[in-house]
Amino acid sequence: MKFRVEIINDRPMAVFDDQPPPRNWLLQFFLEDARTFGVETYLAELDAAVESEDDEVPTGMTGNHVDVSFYADRVVIEDLYPAEETTQPVTTVLAIELARQLLIDWGKSLAGA
Repeated sequence: MKFRVEIINDRPMAVFDDQPPPRNWLLQFFLEDARTFGVETYLAELDAAVESEDDEVPTGMTGNHVDVSFYADRVVIEDLYPAEETTQPVTTVLAIELARQLLIDWGKSLAGA
């Protein structure tokens, strides 16, 4: 999965042109929150989840835009702000290695920005 970096409001943002909504903006917010709170912090949470080998109880991060649950084999990204109070939050799921690679690639993009 690839993203391009676009400068929006003087800061780099990941843009996922090949992903449909809402997955594209959930992924964008996942990486935006990782930028805000530290890509290294997100990678550490991911590694802790893998090491725990617990597929039932995730570790997690609540960012400014999305909740992220790290399981041993997957990452679940959930919208913090559903359109309606009665609406289930929008979610997307990534394989753990895909999430790791996106975070690594995002960190490299930020270092070069």
